[in-house]
Amino acid sequence: MDSLVNLGFSNGLLSICHRANSLLSCVDANSIMQLIKVKETNNRIIGNLQENRKDLKKENQWIVDTMILDLKNIEDNSFWEEFNLCFRDVNQEFQEKISNQYPDLIHNERRLCALLYLDMTTKEIANITGQSIDSISLARTRLRNKVGLTSQNISINTFLKSL
Repeated sequence: MDSLVNLGFSNGLLSICHRANSLLSCVDANSIMQLIKVKETNNRIIGNLQENRKDLKKENQWIVDTMILDLKNIEDNSFWEEFNLCFRDVNQEFQEKISNQYPDLIHNERRLCALLYLDMTTKEIANITGQSIDSISLARTRLRNKVGLTSQNISINTFLKSL
């Protein structure tokens, strides 16, 4: 910000730029939350299809199976690509710190860090990743150990926000 003042930008213009940047971050954060809602809706649709599949005749069940497979493949890839783009745009500094301080984290652990950084609950993470709550709890525990959080006094979310 000081470098912009040195270039001759007035404080009023800097204030407008800062507010515009905050607004863009808010819009990007809203985009992330919208992506998450779409993912949750798709998971509910897949769940309903799976649940009602058994009520169909055997010869018609393949149609539902194909729909489920298509929904999983299409939305899974596009969701995570868009999520990663939006999250990186809004939280570039966090992404860099995680990569630099914990280079051993694998892709899924980095994804979990991002979701925890957004203050998502274990249940919400399980819902959008299609994993069980127990699997996410275990992944959280492994992540805590990998980043050196042995004390129960600090939550993983708080720790990630402090980076």
